[in-house]
Amino acid sequence: MAWAPHGLTAGVVTTKWPRRPDAYFDGFPASIEVIQHEGAAASADPEALAAAQSCPTRAITVGTEGVSLDRGRCILCGRCTRLAPETFRPQQGSATAALEREGLVVGAHEESDEALTGLKAELAARVRYLGRSVHIRHVDSGSDGSDEWELQALSSPVYDIHRLGIFFTPSPRHADILMVTGVGTDGMAGPLRRTLDAMPEPIVVMAVGTDAVSGGLVGGGYTRGAGVAPRLAADGRGVDVWVPGSPASPFSVLHGILLALGRVDESGARVRRGSTRMTLLVVGIGVTVAAAVLGWFAGLTRVRPALASAISALTWTLNIAAAVLFVVAGSLVLGGGAGASGALTTQGALLSSAGLRLDRLAALFLVISFGVAVPALLSAASRGVVRRPRLAAGIALVLLATAVVITAGDLFTLLFGWEGLGFAFYLVVGYDRDRPGRPLAAVLTGGFSGFSGAAILLGGSLLFAHSHTLELAGIADGTPRLIRDTAYVLFVIGFAVKIGLMPLHIWLPRGYAAAPGPARALLAGSAVNVGFYALWRTFDVLGAPPTWLACTVLIVGALTALLGISHAAVNADLASLISWSSVENAGLIVTAYGVALVGAIVHAPALIAAGLLAATAQVCAHALGKSLLFISAAAIEDAYLTTDLDRLRAIARRLPFSGTGLVIGSLTLAGIPLTAGFASEWFILESLMQQFRVDDLPLNLSLAVAGVLVALTIGVATIAFVRLIALTAFGHAGEDIPQERRVYERRITHRIGIVLLVAGCLGTAMVAPLQVRLIAAGLVPITDDAPKAVTGTWILQPVYSGFSALSPSWLWITIPAYVLLIGILTLAMSGTRFLRVRRVSPWRSASPGVAGGRGYTSFAFANPMRKVLAAILMTKGELRREEIATGGETGGEQRGPAGVRLGYTVDVVDVVERYLYRPLIPLGMRIVRLAQRLQSGRLDAYIAYMLIALLVILAVVTSMAVNR
Repeated sequence: MAWAPHGLTAGVVTTKWPRRPDAYFDGFPASIEVIQHEGAAASADPEALAAAQSCPTRAITVGTEGVSLDRGRCILCGRCTRLAPETFRPQQGSATAALEREGLVVGAHEESDEALTGLKAELAARVRYLGRSVHIRHVDSGSDGSDEWELQALSSPVYDIHRLGIFFTPSPRHADILMVTGVGTDGMAGPLRRTLDAMPEPIVVMAVGTDAVSGGLVGGGYTRGAGVAPRLAADGRGVDVWVPGSPASPFSVLHGILLALGRVDESGARVRRGSTRMTLLVVGIGVTVAAAVLGWFAGLTRVRPALASAISALTWTLNIAAAVLFVVAGSLVLGGGAGASGALTTQGALLSSAGLRLDRLAALFLVISFGVAVPALLSAASRGVVRRPRLAAGIALVLLATAVVITAGDLFTLLFGWEGLGFAFYLVVGYDRDRPGRPLAAVLTGGFSGFSGAAILLGGSLLFAHSHTLELAGIADGTPRLIRDTAYVLFVIGFAVKIGLMPLHIWLPRGYAAAPGPARALLAGSAVNVGFYALWRTFDVLGAPPTWLACTVLIVGALTALLGISHAAVNADLASLISWSSVENAGLIVTAYGVALVGAIVHAPALIAAGLLAATAQVCAHALGKSLLFISAAAIEDAYLTTDLDRLRAIARRLPFSGTGLVIGSLTLAGIPLTAGFASEWFILESLMQQFRVDDLPLNLSLAVAGVLVALTIGVATIAFVRLIALTAFGHAGEDIPQERRVYERRITHRIGIVLLVAGCLGTAMVAPLQVRLIAAGLVPITDDAPKAVTGTWILQPVYSGFSALSPSWLWITIPAYVLLIGILTLAMSGTRFLRVRRVSPWRSASPGVAGGRGYTSFAFANPMRKVLAAILMTKGELRREEIATGGETGGEQRGPAGVRLGYTVDVVDVVERYLYRPLIPLGMRIVRLAQRLQSGRLDAYIAYMLIALLVILAVVTSMAVNR
């Protein structure tokens, strides 16, 4: 029993390397260092020459370029250090492994950084999915037994490689790494080949020990063993990691394993693969998970109201913190250095199996989506704490799913985040389920989200069946053109659902309007951007689409924009108006995206850049303007207890911060100069005007038609938002608001959110060239031509030089200067008469004695648009008589036939819903009734259903395998 007290007194002897430094790792002399190699002088050094001649493995070379030592041949006999102590000496440190054979040569040889970078990237791609559990198959190809003794030590308590998730396995079918020792004799060539054939891909090969690297002291001879590299080369394989030493020390072998896995570098320093950027991303995801859990507890009935309010406030704080972390992570990637291609890919060690990736495109959309989420969350926290304790949990799920989708590196992670986002949308939209219309809106949102996920899953499955990888970067490799085009269509359909593209848009106006006020800005301004990001990523992965798909995207996008703004222009509800505006902006963005697709088809890189730049700029403008409108509308709804536009008057006077947000947000989405929307819509129109550069007739015509529809859309948008500004924000005073209903308007967090978004809408226009450079940095994975949109310092152009130019920054100087100049001249010429006000009684077009309002109502102002757009809106008016029996209203001054009360109603409909979806309702109900018959409640019936489904899956998989 002496071992028990010895163990207690000795303590833990297991090394903490690589997590912590180890004195034995750093101090063990595992290699020889060359300390003198000065060309001709070194070649004349008799000691160096004597050491080279005495080396039993010819590892030392002395020439005009200096002295070099091949550690792959060195057996650490020590002769060189004794014969030439001024040239050779033992080097402390066990970090001896290298990724290329030339890396073992020290002295005159200089290792290529470019070659090392390529090797690391290729090896990292292969070991990415090994995660934290790695199995090694060891093969002795003819060694002296010393290497095997050192390998056994790795499993001892001192080294304990199991703590690192590394295991030796006797079965090659379970192995990830092939570790070869020995000189590689003829007799072991066959077993080595069979081991390789039995191992699953990807395979990492390590040559351990000088014998395996070069043959060492006993190489050659009758065994013809000169290392394992020639044996592997005969089978088309190479060595990934070289570990010298005769024998290689356990620490050197462990260094080689971890170097192959990317956990340490060549010096033995621990590699923090995610660095700061990925760490921030992972921490942000963890914070959203914590917020979701805390928010759920806040809604428990057993929790006291004060505690529930405190938990809810903490949940909102965590949501804000997570959004800030995501913005910082994306900003670090966009601002960090990259290679000539701009590719910057990082993977997190904690979530390596989840397939998260943060390249420049993902970073750009992180900044856009969560940049507007921060002020929206600040505003939401001011009004969502008291009345809706669990709303913050739903918002946390939205943020979590948004971040996962944007940073997904493989199809599984993308689908996981996409389905999670659909579920979060369903929960948030149906939060106020006791209010009219909310259950239907939630069901529509959930149903269309499920359809979207099914389309994406089907498209991804088609690609996976041919590429055999879920990684987005390689999922399209080796796929036939028909399969690729089919998957392209399915992806576009699936992602179009989330952004509300026609005819898949009918859930969006209902869903946004039904969501609680604090959540609308997050859904419409932040989370919706995952749909646009997914379209951008689809283009990045799949490349050019078929011609007919590009034409369809252009036309459908333009029609969606016109349909959305047509309904927004006549809508009588503030929340619905803003929601329909989201449909319009989705159409504008997708139309510009279609221009990029056209550029890919005709092999015009500049046209690709023009389209993507315009689309991304509009994504930014929409995110800012829509978030600002919705948080302003939420405060207005809290104060007026309604979103009926006819009852909302003089908002800017009674709610100055929310009124300002309503005005600036409306100007931004209308594309008025001095706002972010002006430059983005200019970019869209300019990109569509490049149709003369396209020779293909269908594409040329589609660009022309889309340009006309977009121009009409922008014109209608101006009228729609003029109504909102003139009559709602600055109309004559309506009903007053009690002071107790202005509490949220006075809260500092709401005001900060408004100020930040107003600054974003206006400031983005001031520094438009900087915005374009930021977007160009994010688009580098797809195109390198976007920076051409900035010429000089403050001038923008549609990528093509000499076509047109615009400077939104200079407009911020010239327009205010002109306004000020006109004001000064007017005052100078008119004197004090300009400031005089003449008040008269207003004229009304009504019969004497008939009561009526003064001035336009919002509903009446939209009547001309209902007439003009009757073909799109299917406007229907009806004049009806009321109180016919009594001849007028009870209590009215006029009774009898002359006092008959007349009523006039005007209605518009969504033509897509009326003629596409409503006829499908009876068919859907029949399918539901048929499905109900299958739900017999009998266990044996359900088991039979499962058996039938399993047989079908097996038949499909078998047929696919046979065809392949």
